[in-house]
Amino acid sequence: MLASDFVPPPAPSFNPWVRYLSYVPLYGLGVPVVKLMEAAGVWPLAMAHGLRKSMGSFGDYQPTAHDVLACCYFKCGTTWLLQIALQIAYRGTAEFDNIHAVVPWPDAPGRFAQRIIPLSNPSPSQRSPTGLRVIKTHYHSN
Repeated sequence: MLASDFVPPPAPSFNPWVRYLSYVPLYGLGVPVVKLMEAAGVWPLAMAHGLRKSMGSFGDYQPTAHDVLACCYFKCGTTWLLQIALQIAYRGTAEFDNIHAVVPWPDAPGRFAQRIIPLSNPSPSQRSPTGLRVIKTHYHSN
C-alpha cells in the first residue's frame, strides 16, 4: 500500500567537478576550523546555537488522538524509530520511496523543508489502516 500521495521536488543534479571542487574548502579550511573549535570547547555551543536558529516550528499545530510523535536526539536512531512506528501504524504494509514522503518533520531545518511532506497534508493518516500519523521531531523544551 502506497503510504502517501506526496511527491517531493526532484533533487538538483551537480556536475561531478563541482562536487569534487567543493571538497577543497571543506577539508582544507572547514575541518581544521572545526577541530580548533572542538579543542577550545566552543564547537558544541556553536552547533547547538546554529541548530536552534535553523530549525522550523510546529506553527499552529494542534495535536489529535491519532498523532504519534517520534522524538529522538540527533543521530540516535531516529530513522529506525520512524520505520518501526510507521510499520506499526500501517500494520506492516507501508510502501514509500523515502520516509520523509510519509512522515512530517515540522521542525526541520529550512533547506530540507521543501523535500518533506508538510504537516498539513492529510494523506498519511487517511491511508493508514489504524488512522495513526507518525510525526518526526527533535524538539527539545527547556
